[in-house]
Amino acid sequence: MTTVKFKQDCIEIKGHSNYSTLGKDIVCSSISTATMFYVNAEELTYKQNNGYISIDTSKASKHNTRAYRDILEHLAKEYPEHITCIEV
Repeated sequence: MTTVKFKQDCIEIKGHSNYSTLGKDIVCSSISTATMFYVNAEELTYKQNNGYISIDTSKASKHNTRAYRDILEHLAKEYPEHITCIEV
């Protein structure tokens, strides 16, 4: 399962969704696509390491951060066994 933690100035994503096999996992692909779009659009710094990413959101716009969060929360509602979102 992928766990997304929304913190005050940081978003942490950890784990693999395990929806399907590598290359066919639509949940993991959706998370990755949304995340990299958000990071690149906002020009945010992040750390990544095998199934873990930490994004510094201190300089991100509230509007884009909310939109990104809405996407991940929608995925969590559609695929509750594969992704969970937590407010920390």
